[in-house]
Amino acid sequence: CGVIADELGTNHHIIKKIADSYRQSNPEYFGDFKDKMGRFLEHYSPELIEIIRKNIAEKKEALEGWKTCGAVADELGTNYYTIKKIVDSYRQSNPEYFGDFKTRYGKIYEHYSPELIEIIIKEIQDKKLGKEKEKLDEGLKQSLENFIQEIVNPETKDERAQKIREIMALLPENACDILLKYHPEYIGLKNEYVKSVIAEYLGDFLLVRKTWEPKDIEMAGELFSEDKFVEALFLKFKDASFAFFQKEKKVSPEVSEYDLIMRYFQNEKILEAAIRIPEVQKTIDRLKEYYEDIFRWADKKPENIANNLKEGRTFPDINQLINLKEITDNKKMLIADEMGLGKSGSDILAKEY
Repeated sequence: CGVIADELGTNHHIIKKIADSYRQSNPEYFGDFKDKMGRFLEHYSPELIEIIRKNIAEKKEALEGWKTCGAVADELGTNYYTIKKIVDSYRQSNPEYFGDFKTRYGKIYEHYSPELIEIIIKEIQDKKLGKEKEKLDEGLKQSLENFIQEIVNPETKDERAQKIREIMALLPENACDILLKYHPEYIGLKNEYVKSVIAEYLGDFLLVRKTWEPKDIEMAGELFSEDKFVEALFLKFKDASFAFFQKEKKVSPEVSEYDLIMRYFQNEKILEAAIRIPEVQKTIDRLKEYYEDIFRWADKKPENIANNLKEGRTFPDINQLINLKEITDNKKMLIADEMGLGKSGSDILAKEY
């Protein structure tokens, strides 16, 4: 193969490609013989050599836009093997992308079509962009870790870190969304990575849930306008209002449960926030409707249900009414109330209503 390539002024890949097309149909064209140095090498028969000569002689100059591997590599400032690796993945699926043509020096080389060259250029550019993004991501990752450590540090002087720490303490389940809201430059990083960094540095901190207080509304006020936080804030309001109810119930047992709950919404800070922040008012209205719906369940109690389980304890009380509403709204739920709050009674009510 090498001798013929030298004689015809082309490379051995072109010769081998022509010869291989006859390997199955004409095995007699091939034989292993010793060369002058005593090595066994594959040789081609005179008939095959003549076919190869004729094939090479018929080769034409490259079509417009077709280029060799070396030419493409030089233009893109990369190496031959990088180009070869890309084009070989298209060799079987798109044989029309490849052609053997004469160069301006009369030698025969494999050329690539303009379509394949476009693909090569795009893949090379994508790889460069990928490497640049990797470098950028590394910088962002380090920046993120540094900032998260500032959030963890209780003595930090960074006001941004202090603010985010306080908001995260209120909504730990939304820690990732909170970070990205105030620092959108980290959106370029994968969500899984951001969450893993938060978990690594803030995991223990986020497990300690801060009690929601009316004064916290001001700090979290700008979150009420974003859908991703609305439900979490509603649940915080709900938990806080019920905690208020439980406390007030001990102080004023003679007041109705409905009136005790409604007292929560008379808090001065809540009223002020509702005036300034329309979304807060919407959340309050939604929560009021939630409780009003709960007490409507009490009015619809079946006749076969007792009014009291024991003296001084109305049945159903607010705990069972909340569970009943949640079961009805969600179709299923896990009741994890503390002992004595009426889990069994809630189950029975759900069946009877």
